[in-house]
Amino acid sequence: TAEISDNPLERFKRLAWKPIVKEGDGDLRSSKFGGKPWLGADEGWPLCPNCDNPMRFFLQINLAEIPEAIRSKFGQGILQFFYCTYETTIEHDHSTPNTSVMSGNIEHQSCLDPSPFSRHRLIRIVQADGVSGVFEVPETVCQLADSSEGGFPPRRIVGWQQYDEYPGYADYENLRRADVSLSDDDDNYIQAVAESPEIDKLAGWPLWIQDVEYPACPTCQQPMNQLVFQLASDDNIPFLWGDVGIGYLLQCPEHTDQITFLSQCG
Repeated sequence: TAEISDNPLERFKRLAWKPIVKEGDGDLRSSKFGGKPWLGADEGWPLCPNCDNPMRFFLQINLAEIPEAIRSKFGQGILQFFYCTYETTIEHDHSTPNTSVMSGNIEHQSCLDPSPFSRHRLIRIVQADGVSGVFEVPETVCQLADSSEGGFPPRRIVGWQQYDEYPGYADYENLRRADVSLSDDDDNYIQAVAESPEIDKLAGWPLWIQDVEYPACPTCQQPMNQLVFQLASDDNIPFLWGDVGIGYLLQCPEHTDQITFLSQCG
């Protein structure tokens, strides 16, 4: 195996961080999995725009507390991720008074749609400057990975373990397709680099289960190829992304307000 000092892919190296967690919730502004998020004083619990049920709170990252090397990379504030876990498909009538429903204006939308920009999630960066509201985590039922009610067991993120990452096979092939100059040495080295483990992590390279899937930014149409966070099945959250898949929070490098989520499974 080639040594890192001999790595011809050094220019593609990215830093990644594994979260160090402790059981328990902590402050409403803390970085955490599950538990209670920060919500505004006049804000209700987020409901799924598809089925109107309470969404589950998965993740909150206080961007002022992430490692200094990337502290300004993703924006400022508290990143939050809510996701609907109801196994529901809803009919939405998009007809107008002058348009027949029979002409194809009924849209069937599933709360389990893994594609980017689907309706059944909320991803946002909030500015937690004021007083948080007083609320309880609503009782929601996950029909996929577990049968528990309410929120996920809280795990507070108390630190970050840094490590180096290199593009996995899918991203490597994507770089080749983009005509990035890669030599035979690179071909040899990529075979010697083990892909990153299936874990929750901050930044780095996505571990794609299938092919590369960077959606286009709604603002500039460029690839949203900045990984903010990777959520693995059954790591810090007892939830399966399909058949033991992985979820990806992706951001546009130029427009930090554009963040989306998608998942892949085998």
